[in-house]
Amino acid sequence: MIGSKFGRTGAAFLSACAITLAVGSGLAQARPPQRLEIRFIAVSDWHGQVEPLSIFGEGTFGGAAALSTYFQMERLDNPNTLTLTAGDAFGASLPLSSFFDEVPAVMSMNLMGFDVDTFGNHNFDRGIAHLQQMIDIAEFKYVSANLRNRHDNLTGVKDFKIFDLGGVKVGVIGITNPEAPTLVFPGSFGTIEVTDPVRAAKRAKARARRAGAKVFVAITHLGVDRRNGRIIDRSVEFVDPVSDAVIPDPEIVAFLNPLRAELSTLLGAVIGESTVFIPRADECGRADGRTCESLVGDVATDALRVTYGTDFAITNSGGLRADLTCPTADSATDFCPPHTGPNFQITDGQVLTVLPFGNVAATLTVDGALLKQYLENGVSAMPAANGRFPQISGLCFTYDIDAPAGSRVIGAVRQAADGSFTGAAIDLASALSYTLATNDFMAAGGDGYPVVTDRIVTRNFMDQDVAAYVAENTPISPVIQGRITCIGSTCPTPLP
Repeated sequence: MIGSKFGRTGAAFLSACAITLAVGSGLAQARPPQRLEIRFIAVSDWHGQVEPLSIFGEGTFGGAAALSTYFQMERLDNPNTLTLTAGDAFGASLPLSSFFDEVPAVMSMNLMGFDVDTFGNHNFDRGIAHLQQMIDIAEFKYVSANLRNRHDNLTGVKDFKIFDLGGVKVGVIGITNPEAPTLVFPGSFGTIEVTDPVRAAKRAKARARRAGAKVFVAITHLGVDRRNGRIIDRSVEFVDPVSDAVIPDPEIVAFLNPLRAELSTLLGAVIGESTVFIPRADECGRADGRTCESLVGDVATDALRVTYGTDFAITNSGGLRADLTCPTADSATDFCPPHTGPNFQITDGQVLTVLPFGNVAATLTVDGALLKQYLENGVSAMPAANGRFPQISGLCFTYDIDAPAGSRVIGAVRQAADGSFTGAAIDLASALSYTLATNDFMAAGGDGYPVVTDRIVTRNFMDQDVAAYVAENTPISPVIQGRITCIGSTCPTPLP
């Protein structure tokens, strides 16, 4: 099976997986069986990363044009190759894709030569009608076997796709993650229901076998890996596709350049600066910021709390998708000017890479018990990293990771006027009222948070609030303040 995560980020790191099979090994044959190597090259959770990804202190990786060259080299080395991805190839994308309704992501995938994809939750971010548009644009096949009522909502999608590679029929089965409907706005799936992935995969495999397939691959948004049958050898190689190590595909470069020029005047202006680099990674070193307090989370929630004058603010880490400050390495493909230092620049385009979903800020009044529900849900998946992990402002709370989920939060205090967390204790069981700023995704029950849509006041676009906050307070100087304290045996460890 081809799982959903490769390397440190599916946006920039790819895997090449090869299996060797015995072909023509019947007893009546005089010649020994031949060996056939079938190769699968894959990225996943690509999120429309059409531009190279700059990783602070490490270099620049991927981008559609560079990945296309890497893919072409793999295919030249072995023509019996399939190019796969396992969902979330668009959604939560860079502005160069999201500003154009994700069309650049799918068009780039066409040019990159993808053969098949499945669905993750982000494919449904803009609803069924938008997903159908992407399916219609794609020159590759979408497969997902565990979607009940799929035919009532989408056309052009199959349970599996069969390819003939060197005389061997390979069936590629798609599986969507069961929790996907809870990770998008209610209604985004239409009437589609996600069913048990194992049962659906087994049924699809049986049908693919009857259709002649001899080798079976599952592309799943689940992160699993198992192979058997007549495979006599297998290998997996994880590749860091350094962008400047290859000549970028000129066709993709020519496709993206006009779009980039169209956006550059809109998104390239510097709106503020920071005295420190503000990464997506959290204080425990988790690259996607889903286990500990993060600087980008502090800035985003401070912006909400200050903008709307609420007691507290909370946002889900899964909604924060990139570094807030511009990269220090100059690139012609981002919406940042060259880094001149000593401060780190912030542009509108960079804010949009952090907050690509178009979420709207929302405010409401909560009591202590409901506030506790928010905090409990935020740490309920720990120690596993999960997008629901909270980033907060205005309060500090402590939780016991060894306690049962739902009963972990021990206590909370207010943030004092000097920014320290030495303020008054918050009674999480009282009927006292507090004002809270959050986002509309969470308010609608996203990531398992309480459904409060009937009591919120919707405000401005969240990215605009963050941009305005940065501009009004520049230069900003965020520091990790100990807003979230974990106790217990499996707590993540903050970096020095």
